[in-house]
Amino acid sequence: LRQRLGFWWANTTWADVRCCELDHGPERSRCAADQQHNTVCEDCVKRKVGGSRTTYSGGTKVGTMYQRVQFVSGRSEKGNYMNLRLSLCSGGIVALCAGLAVGQVNPPSRFVIEAPDIGLNATRVVDWSRSLPVTDMIKQSRTFGSPTNTTDGLAPVDANGWPTQDFGVWLATLDPNYGAGGTYKLEFECATIPTFDLHAAGATATNVVRDPVTGIVTADLNYPNTTQNFSISFYNTQGGARNIRLWSPNAPRTNPFTPWYRSHMNHGGGVIRWMDANETMSSGASISSWANRTRLDSVRWRGGTGIPYEACIALCNELNSDMYINIHGRANNTYVRELARLIRDNLNPNLAVYVEWSNEVWATGTTTGRENNDAATAEVNNIPDSNLDYDGSTNPAHWRWRRYARRSLEISNIFKEEFPAGSMFTRLRPILAGQNANPSQYLNMLNYIEANYGPPANYFHAIAVAPYFENWVNDSLNPALEFDEFVTGLQAGIDKWRNSIEWERYTAYSVWHGLAPVVADEAGIDTRGFNNLEVKGQIHRSPQARTLITNYIDAWPGAGMGTMIWFSSGAGTFDRDQWDGYVLTENIFGAASNKEHALDASRDRPRSA
Repeated sequence: LRQRLGFWWANTTWADVRCCELDHGPERSRCAADQQHNTVCEDCVKRKVGGSRTTYSGGTKVGTMYQRVQFVSGRSEKGNYMNLRLSLCSGGIVALCAGLAVGQVNPPSRFVIEAPDIGLNATRVVDWSRSLPVTDMIKQSRTFGSPTNTTDGLAPVDANGWPTQDFGVWLATLDPNYGAGGTYKLEFECATIPTFDLHAAGATATNVVRDPVTGIVTADLNYPNTTQNFSISFYNTQGGARNIRLWSPNAPRTNPFTPWYRSHMNHGGGVIRWMDANETMSSGASISSWANRTRLDSVRWRGGTGIPYEACIALCNELNSDMYINIHGRANNTYVRELARLIRDNLNPNLAVYVEWSNEVWATGTTTGRENNDAATAEVNNIPDSNLDYDGSTNPAHWRWRRYARRSLEISNIFKEEFPAGSMFTRLRPILAGQNANPSQYLNMLNYIEANYGPPANYFHAIAVAPYFENWVNDSLNPALEFDEFVTGLQAGIDKWRNSIEWERYTAYSVWHGLAPVVADEAGIDTRGFNNLEVKGQIHRSPQARTLITNYIDAWPGAGMGTMIWFSSGAGTFDRDQWDGYVLTENIFGAASNKEHALDASRDRPRSA
């Protein structure tokens, strides 16, 4: 008999266990095939099994969970595993956990059912972001250009990245009348008082003064609210400028983030995930050395490793939000250790830190995913005692999944070594992530860890998935959907999760392996695609969006899931590009959107687990 609950459909054959009390007859071969593909045979689960009945409502499955347990009491055949399907709507997970408590569960489960935290993925620092998150606008600027073409990136710079001759800088790309006007405070070091060109109708430079002792020039740059593009050319500098700062209107210089962005991040409140903000999937993926990370005094925070960790920690402390970091793909062990120490010593002790290696490493089209795949293949082909093929697997996908799991384990161990005793799984929460649509990947990684390093619960707080809801099929097939049709399709996307076993399957994995409830490291509405852009924009602005998001978030704990982190925070467009719609609002200065209201209500409303 199996010691583990969750993996029977991947690891058993008909010689090991029957799906139900009745013989399938001709259905047996199909059930075996279903097991091979890590799914549950529908004919099995529709039968009465061991006194526990599959729950249906009007022919449709309601929120339930599949599990395999060995009972020590209750109605069962002695020594047999049975298929137990429990209704979550009637407290099924509680009953399951109680069953596991008296069954053969090793290690003890950390699975605690409670209303989950609602978090936000932080936005990147780029000039085209409508979020305007950082107080110093230079931090989001493009590379310094020539004074006659501020975007050409051709200005020569010194060793610290500051321009050494006349130059231009592009700061922000917004919509007309966006409302970002006001008095910006400029300061920099220069050999003289240069001439400015602000490239915006009605913009003026006033109170321009240079301190002859320090060489610091200060000025007020006054932009009207109608300003769309913010850029500045500097002429007659006599050798360029250094330590340039442009402080946003009414934003305290002591805080790296603007007041409006800090207020916006309260719509999540529970957790802030810094994956995008730390450039995990882009420039940060190629950085391996701690010395090369972005620092508070770096010229800009776009590119590199993005927003400095010190600033990330400061915002988490200010908002009393847990921190979720994604370790860059090439980060070496020294990098990981120094980051662990920085967080340990600076994040408020009442706050937890979630730790994940990179992001979407399963995708071989990403930098880290491709490098991980190549390294796994090279290891198996060149190192005879590699444990990536410990079970004789010849599937390169298995090797790369396992290498990801192993590196995640190594990072977990480094953080554990640096944090005080007792921090694991309380203040320190290492994550094992994967592809939401591929349950076999999680099974493969968990089995690999268990076989080679012991129980996964010794190393990981939880597994993470990205369960967006969408209407992709209808959208791709019909470019002329009506508003109500698209809303109905999105609700069907929510119902798909609610009525399927996908979420329940991940809950089962977590319970059996002693992990905490599943984390959604990215969650939200996914309306990608060029079709129906106008309708998509209408939906994102509508009260129906609020209803959809509420239904979606309420379905999540109904399947026994844990923390949910919305992707993404910030402001952007809803209907101009195929990737629009992930953000929460169109204007960071405007009234709260229906999407923001939905998160506020879900954050503040008690929910029964």
